[in-house]
Amino acid sequence: MDLQEKLIELSGYGVTFNVANNNFVIKIKYDDNWSVIQPEGNDIAFYRDEANNSVYYYVAPITVSIDKLFSAIDETIEYNQELELKVKLFREKMTELQELFTKENLEVLKTLEFKVKKKKDKIKKSKQTEIEEEVPEENEPVKDIEKEDTVEEEKESEIDKKISELIKK
Repeated sequence: MDLQEKLIELSGYGVTFNVANNNFVIKIKYDDNWSVIQPEGNDIAFYRDEANNSVYYYVAPITVSIDKLFSAIDETIEYNQELELKVKLFREKMTELQELFTKENLEVLKTLEFKVKKKKDKIKKSKQTEIEEEVPEENEPVKDIEKEDTVEEEKESEIDKKISELIKK
């Protein structure tokens, strides 16, 4: 993707792109409640605008690939969009559970278990897991969760904390 296409793609984030003092400087505004992923390596610096906490600056020498800069931005956007979708799905499933608990008697609810069917998907040359949920027929118990560790523990706990924070709002 060329620079023009990328800037158009990110236009909803108020992105600006400059070259100053032999550095690329990208300014972007994220949603207020988003977490920002720090770029990997030492060649990209990023700063939060002190006057506006949702505005960030990514700065790198012109020897660094523009694509690497935009990859750092994409990582933050993808992380937070996925988190928002997870929170939405969580709320939908909570509503379903509330309805189930309202309709069913205690003995049926005691048999309630969860099963998650995992499907492997290769994205960006790394292993990630896409969860595909099986929906049981009414009054059919759901089986145990099959757990597969494919995401770094730090990111999992960070996502769990962020989901909890967003649910409380």
